[in-house]
Amino acid sequence: MNKKNLKSEKKTIKPKITHVMSDGTVRDSIEGVVIPKYHPVYNVICKAYRNGILTKQEQAGKHVNEPAERVS
Repeated sequence: MNKKNLKSEKKTIKPKITHVMSDGTVRDSIEGVVIPKYHPVYNVICKAYRNGILTKQEQAGKHVNEPAERVS
């Protein structure tokens, strides 16, 4: 396999996120779960919104093709 073939075979990685709650339950989505403002996960989600990686509906488990609004 040459270098040209390797470049054309790059794939987009879309990880599957599984949420394990503190009580041990496993969820595919955290829709409806309230995250405290100073929890580390809150900061990660806000940063994803700011950078346009997530939209509000994607966070809720619904995939749409619209840009994220800037969260301040």
